[in-house]
Amino acid sequence: MRTLIAFDGSEHALRAVDYVCRHPHILGDRAQVTVVFVAPQSPLRAVAALGAEGSAPLPAEAERAAGPALQKLRQAGIEATLADLTGDAGLEICQLASDENYDLIVIGSHGRGLLKRAMLGSVAERVLTHCKVPALIVR
Repeated sequence: MRTLIAFDGSEHALRAVDYVCRHPHILGDRAQVTVVFVAPQSPLRAVAALGAEGSAPLPAEAERAAGPALQKLRQAGIEATLADLTGDAGLEICQLASDENYDLIVIGSHGRGLLKRAMLGSVAERVLTHCKVPALIVR
């Protein structure tokens, strides 16, 4: 089974990784796990992506941010790869899951109230409403 774990470095995302580590059976046989980190689009990233003269290479923020998740998974005997994306996290996660035929998305929820979620949006909510791949939301 191909599983995508959304990870942003937050305690909520770590909780989702911990859940997977405690319940590896949800990954099925011959598990293929990818941890995805989505950086927001910023002017600096856009300039560097275009290869503008004098632009410095982007820092390895995905490796730094996702390091704890990858380490926890490996300690639990679960091998995982890293996907580094840029853009709207909810939409990018859905696109990757759909394009690469993932079977499950695991994502942590911040557990915001209705008002905050309506004002700020929620990556987990966006994944649930825009993606056809089943999602496991961990609180």
